[in-house]
Amino acid sequence: TTSHSEAALYDSNTTSHSEAALYDSNTTSHSEASNPEPTPPLPPPPAPATPHPQALLDAAGGLDQREEPPSSATPPPVLDVLADMGFPTSHIQIALDRCGLPARASQQVQMEALVSWIIDHPNLLGMLEEVLDPSEGQLEVEEDEVEEEVESAQNQTGVESSLITELLETEELGTVTNMSTKHAPDLLDGPSSDSRGFVASIAADLDSLQQSSMLSAFEQLQKGFIPADPLEFPSTDPLGESLCRTRRVSGGDSCVGSRKEGTPGGFSSTQPLCTGMVAQAQGLRSPEECAVALHRVTSALRTVVSRRVVVFVLCASSTYPPEKFLANLGMLKFDSPSFLVGLLRLVHASRIDGTPGIHFGVKLRTSLLPVLGVDCLCAAIKAVSSLEPAAAASDPQATTAGMRSSGGHGFIQTCCLDLVAAAVGGADVLILGGWRGKSLVKVNVVDDVSVLSCPNFSVSQSLVQGMIDAMVTAGPGSVEVVCLANALATCIMSSKLQCEHKLWALKQMLRLLDGVEKKEDVCKEGAITPSSLEHLIGHKGQIIACVQNDKAQRLISIAEDNAVVLWNMAAESRQPEMTMLPLPSDVFGERKAYLLPVLSQNPLQVCVAVALNQNLCVLRAKDGQMTSIRLPDLITALEWKRGQTEGDSPILLVGLVSGQLLLAAVLRISMNLTPEIQTTYLEPTLKGAVCSVSWSPSGHHFMVASTSALQVYSQPSALGSTYTLICSEDCEVAKVDWSPVDAIVASLERNSCIMQIWDMRQGHLESVYRSSNFHITQIAWHPTVSTDGTMLLGGGSRGGTIYLWTVDCVRDMTNQRPGGKAAGVHFVATLNGHSAPITSLIFSASGALFASGCQAGSVRVWDMMTNQLIKLVTHTVGEVLNLCWTDYGLAICYKNTNNLCLLPPGPQDYLGERSVFYAHPTLSRYGVSQLDKAPCLAALLKHSLLILADQYCYELAEIASGCQVTHSEYLQSLTALVMGLDLHHAVLLPLHPIHLPPAPVPADWQWLDTLNLAIAMARSLAKRLPFPSSDRLPLIRGLYPDDPHQPTDNSTWTLKMDAEIVEWAAERPLDWWQVEAGVVIHTWGRGTAHQLGHSAAECVLPDHAGQWEEDMRLIVAGNLCTYGVKFDGSVWSVGEGLCGRLGHGNTIGETNMRLIGALQGIPVVHVVAGPRISAAIDEGFALALTHTGEVYSWGRGFGGHLGHSTSEDVCTPKRIEALVGKEIKMIAACDRHCAALTTSGHLYLFGLSDHGQLGRGHILTNQLDNKPAVQVTQFLDTDERTQLGDVRIGYVCCGQSYTIAISESGSEVFGCGSSECGSFGSPLMSSDHHRPYLLSHLALFGLYVKGAAGRHVTALVTVTGQVCWFGKLCEGMAVQEPEFLRLPGEEKVVDVQIACDYMLLLTGSGNLYSLGKNAPGTCLLGYEATALQSTPKVIERLSGKSIKQISAGPSHAAASNVPCPPIQREAVTFLVPLSVPMQYSSLKDIPCRAIHARFRVLNQFSRLMLSSWRMFTTSVCGTTSLHINPLAEASTRLLISPTNSQSMFEAVINKTMSAKTHGPTIVVNRAAQESHSRPVFPQIASQIVQKPPSDLRCSSRAWKVTLVGEAADDAGGVFDETIALMCEELQSNTLDLLVPTPNARNKCGFNMDRYVFNPGCTSPKMLRYLKFLGIMLGVAIRTKKPLALYLAQPIWKLLAGMTLTTEDLEEMDLMFIRTMFSIQGVHTTGVKEEEFSELIPIEFFEAEDMNGHFVPIVPGGGHNRLTFHNRQEYVEKAIHFRLHELDQQVAAVREGMSSIVPVPLLSLYTARMLEVTVCGSEQVDLQVLKKVARYRDGISESDEIIRWLWLTLDSFTNEDKVLFLRFVSGRSRLPARVREIAQRFKIMKGGETTDALPTAQTCFFQIRLPVYRSQQVMAERLRYAIRNCRSIDMDNYMLRRTVGEWEDDEEL
Repeated sequence: TTSHSEAALYDSNTTSHSEAALYDSNTTSHSEASNPEPTPPLPPPPAPATPHPQALLDAAGGLDQREEPPSSATPPPVLDVLADMGFPTSHIQIALDRCGLPARASQQVQMEALVSWIIDHPNLLGMLEEVLDPSEGQLEVEEDEVEEEVESAQNQTGVESSLITELLETEELGTVTNMSTKHAPDLLDGPSSDSRGFVASIAADLDSLQQSSMLSAFEQLQKGFIPADPLEFPSTDPLGESLCRTRRVSGGDSCVGSRKEGTPGGFSSTQPLCTGMVAQAQGLRSPEECAVALHRVTSALRTVVSRRVVVFVLCASSTYPPEKFLANLGMLKFDSPSFLVGLLRLVHASRIDGTPGIHFGVKLRTSLLPVLGVDCLCAAIKAVSSLEPAAAASDPQATTAGMRSSGGHGFIQTCCLDLVAAAVGGADVLILGGWRGKSLVKVNVVDDVSVLSCPNFSVSQSLVQGMIDAMVTAGPGSVEVVCLANALATCIMSSKLQCEHKLWALKQMLRLLDGVEKKEDVCKEGAITPSSLEHLIGHKGQIIACVQNDKAQRLISIAEDNAVVLWNMAAESRQPEMTMLPLPSDVFGERKAYLLPVLSQNPLQVCVAVALNQNLCVLRAKDGQMTSIRLPDLITALEWKRGQTEGDSPILLVGLVSGQLLLAAVLRISMNLTPEIQTTYLEPTLKGAVCSVSWSPSGHHFMVASTSALQVYSQPSALGSTYTLICSEDCEVAKVDWSPVDAIVASLERNSCIMQIWDMRQGHLESVYRSSNFHITQIAWHPTVSTDGTMLLGGGSRGGTIYLWTVDCVRDMTNQRPGGKAAGVHFVATLNGHSAPITSLIFSASGALFASGCQAGSVRVWDMMTNQLIKLVTHTVGEVLNLCWTDYGLAICYKNTNNLCLLPPGPQDYLGERSVFYAHPTLSRYGVSQLDKAPCLAALLKHSLLILADQYCYELAEIASGCQVTHSEYLQSLTALVMGLDLHHAVLLPLHPIHLPPAPVPADWQWLDTLNLAIAMARSLAKRLPFPSSDRLPLIRGLYPDDPHQPTDNSTWTLKMDAEIVEWAAERPLDWWQVEAGVVIHTWGRGTAHQLGHSAAECVLPDHAGQWEEDMRLIVAGNLCTYGVKFDGSVWSVGEGLCGRLGHGNTIGETNMRLIGALQGIPVVHVVAGPRISAAIDEGFALALTHTGEVYSWGRGFGGHLGHSTSEDVCTPKRIEALVGKEIKMIAACDRHCAALTTSGHLYLFGLSDHGQLGRGHILTNQLDNKPAVQVTQFLDTDERTQLGDVRIGYVCCGQSYTIAISESGSEVFGCGSSECGSFGSPLMSSDHHRPYLLSHLALFGLYVKGAAGRHVTALVTVTGQVCWFGKLCEGMAVQEPEFLRLPGEEKVVDVQIACDYMLLLTGSGNLYSLGKNAPGTCLLGYEATALQSTPKVIERLSGKSIKQISAGPSHAAASNVPCPPIQREAVTFLVPLSVPMQYSSLKDIPCRAIHARFRVLNQFSRLMLSSWRMFTTSVCGTTSLHINPLAEASTRLLISPTNSQSMFEAVINKTMSAKTHGPTIVVNRAAQESHSRPVFPQIASQIVQKPPSDLRCSSRAWKVTLVGEAADDAGGVFDETIALMCEELQSNTLDLLVPTPNARNKCGFNMDRYVFNPGCTSPKMLRYLKFLGIMLGVAIRTKKPLALYLAQPIWKLLAGMTLTTEDLEEMDLMFIRTMFSIQGVHTTGVKEEEFSELIPIEFFEAEDMNGHFVPIVPGGGHNRLTFHNRQEYVEKAIHFRLHELDQQVAAVREGMSSIVPVPLLSLYTARMLEVTVCGSEQVDLQVLKKVARYRDGISESDEIIRWLWLTLDSFTNEDKVLFLRFVSGRSRLPARVREIAQRFKIMKGGETTDALPTAQTCFFQIRLPVYRSQQVMAERLRYAIRNCRSIDMDNYMLRRTVGEWEDDEEL
């Protein structure tokens, strides 16, 4: 007989199981027998005894023995054999009872019948045994459900039995010929013969298709690749919920082939369609049909049995150690790759059940059989792969494709072929997702032949995963790594695959590169693969030269055939567009041509000159029109004049062999007429032939090199004018080349190969450098000159070496001529690579690339930033004659060839080439050094940055719109790959030659630069290593040289120190503002709208605004209103509410400061208000700048100054979408227009433009400019820009009808708008300026740092503290020309404010001055003044108050002692603290200045992480060798500002808040809880988990509770009460979700009073409960109602997305850690190997879980013995098991949380932060209650009963305080922050009865206190009430009684 491995593949006509398991040739896919769709069974009860896997193997090997010779030994009874195989006795007995076996049946027949019946009835077996003998640990199943399922299973069994019985009772068997099969297609239709040949033919055809498709794909990739569109988000996800949904597979596993959720080890499948089969059996018409049907059914049954036996044996064997597993595979002949792949395909196609252990009825322990179905096959593939050596591909085509051959049976070959076929053909080639029962293309897979022959993408995924695991030990350089990486790269770039498959391929690529062993020493040789050339065919003679015409997008070439060819480079074919035929032979006269043609293009690219011996031809570039003239002698040199402008006639300097020079002017070149050449000969004729000519950059001079001298001439201003010989030098020069500046020239001597550099500034040629030892043959100047006058010169030598020199000279910016000092030449670099003399050199137009060609035909392209080779061409045709850069590549002219060659890509597309260069060292460490063997991988490297940029731009827009909260897993994976392979260096290290300063990172890549810096700093801080030395890290270095605690020296700062610094800044911000006495605010002016903070309607002198002084960082005076910004970034407002200026969503005024709810959770750094001139009551608006650079506006919208493209009023802060992503750093406003300034110095202006104040160059008279913000990128006209260059704006201020902008340097001031009344400081300027105008006259007064503008007046503050002002401040006070304001004592001004008719000046000493006049009826100067105050006068009332901040409004003004935030929102605004608080003990001995400097470093790191956190929210970017996730470590989160992270979290919550008052209504029966039947938690959980998550996102109540049998109406109190009840149930014996920590069980260590998740909660029901627990946590965060949960600190770490450490395990299970360390170090105590087993009580690889149960820690751990030698492995596995023991439970909880709150943002939270956010403070702080207490019914804070109440509460223990809080509010805890308490604690009178019990209304957080005789009586009654009165049955009565009493209650 054949083996079981053959049985699993083929269905032959033998009687064994062996050939039945894979191929079933006689049935179709609809057949019930051949394709039994298995039903996911109920989990079986545990078996009384687990069979040994070896017994299973032995029994499986002897299943089929009918052809074996009879054995002399008596065969064992059938029951014993089945029991040894692992079948429970109960199952065997049930099968015997129901099979009805014949009494005389042989033992083999009995065994097969019993096995078949057990396999086919798993559900019935499990349920019958569960009903007869229910065991512990099973899921609760209701009796009625059990009965229904048993009945269904019995019905199914009856149907199947009737079918088989009916077939078996057929009398005659025969062959059906020519019969119709339509009436029974499943039983009769299909091939009846062996189908192996048919299968082979199908497989061969498919392989051919794949090979041809792949080769075509490779050819396309080599030609070029266009990235596909970005992968779109599948749906809107504002909370990041999709990232936290329970994934079927975690980590690097595939997203396919996973187990069905809720079914242990089960696969998703459908019920078999038995009814149709029965009907077909009943319709059989003849004995022949019955015979055929019987044959097919029995064959199919044998196939099913064989398949299940094989898979079951594999599953059982996989629990053994690897070496034993391999031995079993070899013994059973299961080690064939083709066999395992075939099984895998059948499993994925649902042709084999994936849960063989359950279907066999073998109740194996879950720990014994942890891998089933696909997992066990992958384990077998991994094991076999580790033994199979990699063979080189014998097929050249396969080698090109990056494939590997292994005799046709290798796994790598299968993987790569299938992956590439899928990437090329997509769904038309592979059956994608077939395991799910659906496919992306409807392929009719009718039988197992098709399943086994058609590749399946799911199979490929499983193979790849197993192969990657096996390749970890393959070593670098293996063929497998290159092949698989190449195939995965093809999938990543494919446009045919779905997003999920591309993401899968990307994640596998990361796993592959991360798992392969790395090389330490990497050799860069062979880094550059020779590139292929594109040939342009069109010439008939040898090619000579070519030039690129960018205007016409043409390449112009000339050859020895004297033909000029124009190539259209934009065309795809690049065929010759036009060929200019050579001149007739008679034009040459008697002298035959013997000089090669010369080609030259003028700088403006208007025309091209061609020298054909004596003929000068000029070709017009745009249309190819040509004209020519004949000269008296041979032309030897020509060059076009430089420095000409558009419209000038091009001038050509021509030199002849006779020494004559002539100037040829080309006329009518810009017209459509034929060009005309006009010549002028220059006298006298030179001695010797002209060798070279060159024009100076300005065109004022030209140089001529002849065989006798080097001469410089002054170019005449017009034709016919005389010329002047400036200087001459006797030498033989072959070539001259003028530098980018006029005075420096380089030359090459004719025979000596000596290069000289000449300086002409002294009026003669002065040699400043002579290369005597370099043997230079070619020279080329870099086109760019640095700002300090440094140039770069390249020279190629005779030996093939290229040398680089820098030439230093200082330029005179006035006349563009060098001046100041003699040029200095410095040798700087050498470029090696050529082996022959250099024949051509050329820089690209930008200077980023440098190309060189040599006599041997080699061409190299160099990166001028790194001076490294990035492109190579090897050519043997001939030497390189000419090189020319085009937009499409480097054009190369070779000797001895007629073809023009093109080396793609163009200079602007070399990003991919640089990427490959930077990735090569890293790839070499992974064993990938030759990318020519992996073309797809090379294409991915070249285009990954383009793909990354497109994907990021798409996702950034989605995040900015609020549709997504974080980046996709695809972008995070792609970023990890780019950074892991160092591809990001290609864009983060901007290209600049060595003579130029580094350029800034491009704006499009700032995000990647920030991410890179964040990772670098995180790595340094985590390991306490020095920060990377990079100029792009703007750190504070050496701030205090004498201080031992340098801010950037990580070795002197511990993690505790850094964490305490961050905590100190967050908890005590006033310490960092040097405000010892607290915030003090003074206001004065009009107070009719309560905007002054005190009751006065008019305040002449500044007075305290005591109500606002708590934590108020910024105070802003608006029009009849005041805005305040607190230290936490919250915005408050008070005053007049018309037009919605207060931002509260209405037009109602406020008498007290009120929080602007729409901005809650969005940290604001600055607020500006308008108008500042008009004080009309119906005018008022404000703008707010957030810490992320976004701008919000609200209020009066007339004029369009709100930036929303509308003139309507906005009552709630609304984000200005036109400014999103612009990184705004400053905002300004006046009456009708506003300004926003970016960090890059760009200015955006929006609003009314009636006087040109927006600087747009147009007038909108009496119209509103309601367009979005428009950027004013340049503040200069065209002419001025040439003189001064681009300007970056550093400060902006808005006047009533004009705008003032100051440059970052402070040297330039610009204005646009109205210059009336001298507002621009010049009496000559009186009109409107609609373009920004440079106010150059202000430069005389110094450099400016800030300013202010009013109605017609401007004041500018200089760096020296002086104020330059001009214009009209008010009537009688005007200055037409700028002048300085003089202050008493010459005090330095630090701030200036202008509003209405007055000006405020703040000095550095804290004094405040004012000038101007008071408004009618309003005193704004701060003192009584009836007349005009023309000079600054100090406000005496504020003297000595240390004023550091001022604000001027049209109706009032304000001043504060808190420093005003600086303009730069990124800048650190904290000052040096005065002393260190006692609680920060680690900082007590460190100077405050050092702490402040260190905080600046930490604050910078925090900003970087807050900008990059969206790249660290999934497990794909975990800490690996390719990429690190800093946020996975708790130490990183400790250094992130908690204030900012909490604000970002709250902002997302506010944006997703439901407008409903409460969520869905649920019903709870508390009486059931009292009768101990069912707790409250399951009742609520079962109802809430079914509700849509969006309905639960309410601000106060996620759901409304109806209590059965109680008259309570839930207005909030019932909700709080049930939440508290559920918290109590969770931490009691009622539920099993939480269990005490092992330390509590062992009574040692920490957290003995804490709880952890129960690791045994793995059933669907318990996982749903855990999900609801997550919903509870999310609701607590969203509603700010804390939960009284006592979870261990490591659990909070897991919920926050952090990884656990052994220290965390020690906090939960001290004994476990001690045991592990004892086992690990047992040898140190003298224990020997023979004593180990006696001293260590653990026998196998098992360990205790959180519940105290011993479980295997590895697959098969119950059989793997612990020994002295493997103890280290045991400890590692045990600790790893415990670290990940709760992963499933934590994932369920986080999934529930993610539906309510943005869980991805928890990556910024520490464990303690999350615990405080969810649970609040454990201690009830009475001071917090006092702050939120409000007194009603005539009770005041001074009453005796109130004093008694607080004294009584103060005497309570914390437990009693919790009961009191529960009594009055229904909750057990208060939020940690006072501002999060939404309700105020109301205390009211309780009636006339003396000494009665108090009553409370939990819904409204209020208590009613009766009259008490004494405090002792009150305390007694209060204690009794809080401990005994739990009923809330009177809520309806109290609701009716107190209706209206809280309607006027306001939010805190």
